[in-house]
Amino acid sequence: MLQCVQRNQLKVQFQKEFVLLLPGVDGIEASTIAQQIQHRITALQIPHAASEVRDTISISLGITAQIPQAQTDPEILISQADQALYQIKARGHIS
Repeated sequence: MLQCVQRNQLKVQFQKEFVLLLPGVDGIEASTIAQQIQHRITALQIPHAASEVRDTISISLGITAQIPQAQTDPEILISQADQALYQIKARGHIS
């Protein structure tokens, strides 16, 4: 995953979920990075014996982008990405 992001970008992990902060990256570029990460995870073919859905580990990604302002609450951005993630999961688009 870290091969898909640059040095000035940040990864923060929360248990099974994590956040990638990609300063200077728009939504289209963020989607491209997300797809690269997804393909690399899938290509690893890591067994996932506990899953009832797939035999190997997969990831779902929620993406949001914005140009922050001084008054922008970071929690809003995290909440938007979280909502996007759960919308993807609800539609069954887990790769």
